[in-house]
Amino acid sequence: MGPTCGYDKALTLATIDEIKGQLQTAKTSLDAPATFGVSNPVTFDFSKLFAGLDLRSMAPDYTGEVPGMLPDPTFAGLLPDTTQINLNQDLDGDGHPDLLYRHYTNFFDGFLDGSVYGCTNMILTGWSSDINWDLTFDTANHSFTFGWSNYLGSGTETGFYEIQQDGSLLLTNDNQNSTVFEKIEIKIHPEWGPKTYAPQYGIEATLTKTANLSQTVETVWIEYGPYLGTP
Repeated sequence: MGPTCGYDKALTLATIDEIKGQLQTAKTSLDAPATFGVSNPVTFDFSKLFAGLDLRSMAPDYTGEVPGMLPDPTFAGLLPDTTQINLNQDLDGDGHPDLLYRHYTNFFDGFLDGSVYGCTNMILTGWSSDINWDLTFDTANHSFTFGWSNYLGSGTETGFYEIQQDGSLLLTNDNQNSTVFEKIEIKIHPEWGPKTYAPQYGIEATLTKTANLSQTVETVWIEYGPYLGTP
């Protein structure tokens, strides 16, 4: 007896039923809201599309090249459920929709969680040599781990972080007698950090080592690990 193709009648019938269901949903969506998908459902109402959309009236205002919020994130009801897809989602709270302005300008917990951020060859006057460092965050406790290295050696600092009202990030070392730093304030400048082989962000970092020694540097912060994402 020759080989068989492994036909599974029950599986085939289930697949056919699934396709029929999808076609029925698509047909329904031509006249009324219909939901596609199960684990990540999205509702469309294509009747709004066929009724005609005034795309000009739905465009956001721009300040230079920076977009404002969409006046109607449902696109006149084409995407009626903004809990599923919110075109005006603004995770970092900078007043620009993440979908259109593809850079974060403010820190927020979701930005920090799950990744490792690093800088290399940061030139710091009074720190003996250039320093390489990386940061990881525990957003549940608002704590951080700061690993550093240079030709003198390497070490680890720990402490707590605070996202300030202006969207900047303040790191405070647990060890106030640390010879590495007491505090670091970091501001994002997305225009300084073009993305290449890894997500990059231009940052302005002000490192305070003692009350009499503080320095601000401009550098690039590279994100390694799970990427929250260009929205």
